[in-house]
Amino acid sequence: MRDYTELPALQYFVLEESWVLGITARPGSLEIEIDLTFARDHPELRPPRQGDQIYGRVGLIRFTSVSSLDWSGQGNPPAIDASGERDWGAIDSFTWDAATYELTGDFGRIRVDAALVESLLTGPV
Repeated sequence: MRDYTELPALQYFVLEESWVLGITARPGSLEIEIDLTFARDHPELRPPRQGDQIYGRVGLIRFTSVSSLDWSGQGNPPAIDASGERDWGAIDSFTWDAATYELTGDFGRIRVDAALVESLLTGPV
């Protein structure tokens, strides 16, 4: 299995320092809403916002043309920060081989077969 940093869609992010905000599974797709931490070589890297130590933006990791999805270890409650925002921790590991992707973290273990994985930035700059 290869590391997520070898995927063009994720090569400029640090998932171990990014916070999962929610996960939505639908027939044919899986979306992970995530506060993405930018790697030092990200072409859009900016200085951290006031009060932050790192620069990041809210976005999605989207798997499309999903043919198989197994999500085990669900049920852990989210962490709640001082501002009341919830998250399910970081993605501790994200490996892949061909069209099979495996992710683990406080949200459980997800194994998904998909034709495509992409990242989309949705939050403000």
